[in-house]
Amino acid sequence: MTKKPVEEIQWANGAPVKKTLRQPIVRPKTAQTLRFIVLDDLVTEVWTHWIGGRTQPCLGNGCECVNWKDGQRRRWKGYVMALQKPGMSLVLAEITPEAYRACHQLQDRSRSLHGSMLTLQRLGNQPNGKVVASVNYDAALKVGRSPIDVKDALMEVWFAEGEARLTQARIQKLRVEFVENEVSDAISIIGKIDPLEQDENAKGESEK
Repeated sequence: MTKKPVEEIQWANGAPVKKTLRQPIVRPKTAQTLRFIVLDDLVTEVWTHWIGGRTQPCLGNGCECVNWKDGQRRRWKGYVMALQKPGMSLVLAEITPEAYRACHQLQDRSRSLHGSMLTLQRLGNQPNGKVVASVNYDAALKVGRSPIDVKDALMEVWFAEGEARLTQARIQKLRVEFVENEVSDAISIIGKIDPLEQDENAKGESEK
């Protein structure tokens, strides 16, 4: 083998930075209280399913749920990009339908949630216990916008690089339906999408 001249060698300048594909989805564990600084104006709502021990998005007309019984079909979830206190790490804060319904501030689309303090608390001693939410506008901070759009962050969680779990035929039909202002805002996925990444935080979650 001929030795390469020095000028052809690909010298490096520092080790490559590992790319972080996903922001973690955060929800309170048993009897836990979490606090966040919200970076979005509104809650992003999405229809999901609990399949294979994890949350997966409803894929609309291309989803297998069309053949399921009505009672098994869809589950509502809400998300906001937020800074989790006290470390101020960027996360996706997950909001349950019960918490959303009981908190009028989360439903109020006339006032921005940006900069407000969101508290999520799981009651009781069960991993699937009721979650309550509260929003404190008085504790609002002057913070910038999230560097990552909430829908883009969710797409990376659901369709991240790695384990191929969807057939190519299904991939061509994907439609992820987000719910906004009571009207579905469908996002069409074009081209190849790699696989659903396991959401570690979903462990212990069960049907309600």
